[in-house]
Amino acid sequence: MKIGDKVRFLYGQEEGIIVQFIDDKTAEVEIEEGFPIPVLKKELVVVATEESKFFGKKTEKPPTEVERLLAHGHILGNDHVLFTFTEEDGGSTYRTHVVNDSPHQVLFSIFELGHEGKRGVECGLLLPGQKQFIDTRSFSEFPKWNPLEIHLSFFRKGLHEQRSSVERTISFRAGSFFKKRVRVEQLKGEAIVYRLEGEEIKVDAQKLQERLSQGPVLTAPESFAVSSGKAQEVDLHIEALRPDHVHIPSSEILGIQLQAFEKALDQALLTRANSLTLIHGVGNGVLKTEIHKRLSEMSHLYKHYKDAHKEKFGYGATLVQFH
Repeated sequence: MKIGDKVRFLYGQEEGIIVQFIDDKTAEVEIEEGFPIPVLKKELVVVATEESKFFGKKTEKPPTEVERLLAHGHILGNDHVLFTFTEEDGGSTYRTHVVNDSPHQVLFSIFELGHEGKRGVECGLLLPGQKQFIDTRSFSEFPKWNPLEIHLSFFRKGLHEQRSSVERTISFRAGSFFKKRVRVEQLKGEAIVYRLEGEEIKVDAQKLQERLSQGPVLTAPESFAVSSGKAQEVDLHIEALRPDHVHIPSSEILGIQLQAFEKALDQALLTRANSLTLIHGVGNGVLKTEIHKRLSEMSHLYKHYKDAHKEKFGYGATLVQFH
């Protein structure tokens, strides 16, 4: 049993990937939903690669055309800029590159988003078809890999449609990391690939202000109370959000609660709060699970999150610590 192994829980249905060992008896496993969970090693079973062939694969939705081509090792078209991880030493280390698989000249800059701020990592200019080595990373330190913010500017001489600049933030989760493996011709083999084209992913204070000024999505804004100050708190129970909750279809409740969560998070970021306590209750755990899933996808926005004030809320609240 080693870091990177896919494992199944002995006393449950969950599967995941080992991202680190907490001690001699305990492993931290990132389950498919993206949450890290500490589990005793004796309660884990390594999933053999041949298992699915013998027992048959689970029923899955048919792959899209894009997924089908990627599964066969193709990078679609010839107009991409990629951030890649190439395996070395049996997967214990990875070499990273920026690959310009486009007809444009590409000026790039890479920053690491850590708790102390934004650290410059590398910059450079790539001609069409070129690649540049960035660094070597140890997979044993995967849980400590900070998000990367990557800026791209494009130029192509002549009369062509000029591409706009791109800013992309990529975060690393073991559950999705190994699903990005495709063949890259410039590297003459397979690599873990992150495409760098796409919409900007960043905190824009002006956009947050505009979003807040549009007014709350909820029908009764006066019942949607987020405490002010550096330590903010919001109650996401539906009865606290909507006085008419008895008339709301159960299928709509989760959506309303998640809208309130996102609005509270926006406000906390905009007002530079130190922390935000999300009171979601215990219940069947659906709201808590969805909140944690969304938080894990935006880990560059905060320092950490954890169960909040167990003596007060039990396991019914989550504390998001920004500073």
